Amino acid sequence: MSRALNTTRIIVSSNAEQYRVVEITGAPNGSYIRERILSKMCVPDNSFSRYSIYQSEIGAYALGDALSDSDLFKLCLQYGDPSGSLRLFVSTAPNRPPTRNEPEYPLENGYYSNSRYYRSR
Repeated sequence: MSRALNTTRIIVSSNAEQYRVVEITGAPNGSYIRERILSKMCVPDNSFSRYSIYQSEIGAYALGDALSDSDLFKLCLQYGDPSGSLRLFVSTAPNRPPTRNEPEYPLENGYYSNSRYYRSR
């Protein structure tokens, strides 16, 4: 008889103000979790390598160093739960959100900014 997996959710932000829920139930490894997080944050595949993931808390940026895939997996196994108790920060720097002049910065509405196409209103 197979055992049902408990739902595992984490909470992620790239600006310490807006948060998204990422379900990682049954994740086989840290690279899978990283891909799910970056995809949910609307980071284009070709920009994944520029972004790091850090442990965080509500209203804060990075707490500590960027997480390796192995560390991310261990952290999610230990603290991931159905209510999203684990909070993570996603950015190109530990102490600030990605800036709008970075190529293909994911905007809040899910669309991308590209510096040559983006115009402020």
